[in-house]
Amino acid sequence: MVKNVNLLIVDDDIRTLEIVEDVFQESGYEYNIAMVNDARKAIRLVGRRYFDVVLMDIRMPGINGLETYKEVKRIIPTAAVIMMTGENKEELLEKAMEKVRMTKEGRKKEKAAILIVDDDPNYRIASVLKAEGYKVSKVQTAMASIKEIQRKFFNVVLVKCELADISGFELAKKIKTIDKYTYIILVTGHASLETALKTIEMREEIYGYVVKGRGFGPEHLKRTIRRALREQRLVWDKMEAEDELRRANRRLEELSITDDLTGIYNRRHFYEKLSEMTARAKRYKLPLSLLMFDVDHFKSYKDTRGHLAGNRVLKRVGRIVSEEIREVDWGFRYGEDEFAVILPETSKKDATIVAEKIRKAFEKCKFDETTLSIGIAQYDLKSDLDTLIKHADEARYKAKSQGGNRIEVYGM
Repeated sequence: MVKNVNLLIVDDDIRTLEIVEDVFQESGYEYNIAMVNDARKAIRLVGRRYFDVVLMDIRMPGINGLETYKEVKRIIPTAAVIMMTGENKEELLEKAMEKVRMTKEGRKKEKAAILIVDDDPNYRIASVLKAEGYKVSKVQTAMASIKEIQRKFFNVVLVKCELADISGFELAKKIKTIDKYTYIILVTGHASLETALKTIEMREEIYGYVVKGRGFGPEHLKRTIRRALREQRLVWDKMEAEDELRRANRRLEELSITDDLTGIYNRRHFYEKLSEMTARAKRYKLPLSLLMFDVDHFKSYKDTRGHLAGNRVLKRVGRIVSEEIREVDWGFRYGEDEFAVILPETSKKDATIVAEKIRKAFEKCKFDETTLSIGIAQYDLKSDLDTLIKHADEARYKAKSQGGNRIEVYGM
């Protein structure tokens, strides 16, 4: 059984989450679910975490579904990306689970599936291949083969060199646009230099070619299929190893810039990102604001209630920061109970609105006497980042010195 499925839902309908939970509970799978309501947030999250399945509502606002699909597959090629509509979510979730089984358990562990595309009724290779233990399907036209390949995966497709409706070479190109991992073997009635040269020219699409009939038995074809399947398994093993390495590297990078307790970025990443954002603001002459704040009376709260209670306060601040800032903003834990938020393309007036949302959200938590003192500074394009930090810090100290639970803006 497949375990530990990582699932990303991109949907603004909470009922989708309920459907997902029902399907997974019935399947007995262990799963980790992340849910976002915006395509851009999804792409950013996929860049930081690995997902086996990405379920996307086809009518999400922002980036269209096709662009999102392409970007997700670029970042995680092995992810099963499913586009949903309101009417077919249960059915598509079941389809997603089939793709998870394919990804986790591996196509290579199943019997190899072979599709024969040949309109010659006298070519009876199917029974020979079935006797070898392969799952064999046969169609007579290119159109029928395309429909079959769109419907299911085939390890190998045997294509007759000349079909009634298309040449085998042209069909090979079409098949590869549908599934680049399928191996195509061209089957011809006679050996020719022209066919051999054309096959070599199209080696990106065609694995090889074999001759049928006229004294040519099936042994050459069987050997060619076995070689193709061995190579296919090696390719998949390499892809899995590379994917595992990418996931490990991405996780290591994420750990290096993330605060363990709060889940937001850490102080080291704060300086890296602030340097990047101030340079961008200066280059394009854009506003940039910085919030710096801490928890009022945090030391006395922690001393009275203990270390774990203090950690709960800090975790809640981290969660509030994540929930109240925009996707383009950046939140950080700056010190023990100190936090910072970088607000690109934001004036100090607009930054005050964000700060007030954070302050009110924490105040509602009612951790006894704890509140937030928030300082705001807008970046002076003629200045540097050290000055920006100093100004925001001075505004924070002013807020704290005036009793806390308030917002102060530098220079106002």
